[in-house]
Amino acid sequence: MAIAEHVRELLTSSGLELGQQSDLPAIHLPALGESGIRPYLNDALISDTPSYGEIVCHCERVTRGEIDAAMISPIPPRDQAALARRTRATLGRCQGFYCHAEVRALLENAGGAL
Repeated sequence: MAIAEHVRELLTSSGLELGQQSDLPAIHLPALGESGIRPYLNDALISDTPSYGEIVCHCERVTRGEIDAAMISPIPPRDQAALARRTRATLGRCQGFYCHAEVRALLENAGGAL
């Protein structure tokens, strides 16, 4: 931050008009732990969006709805490792042996690069 502030001062002192600083959009990342109710247990969420009831990764209990939500987030995952960091899909005991193909297909259908 100090470097950015210094660069801003240099640009301003050289005569460049920087304009108003805009606010960044708020980014909310879901809690991945078991501290709250998970989507596959939330009946109200499942009744609104049935894909939250379809478990894709059984070891980590990651649903299709969670993967879809990650794909349309403000910063979507570009590869399977990024998707795993956001949802924990393929990071369970089987290390993706059972769910890797389906998670990869969901990522490819959403336009992600592998």
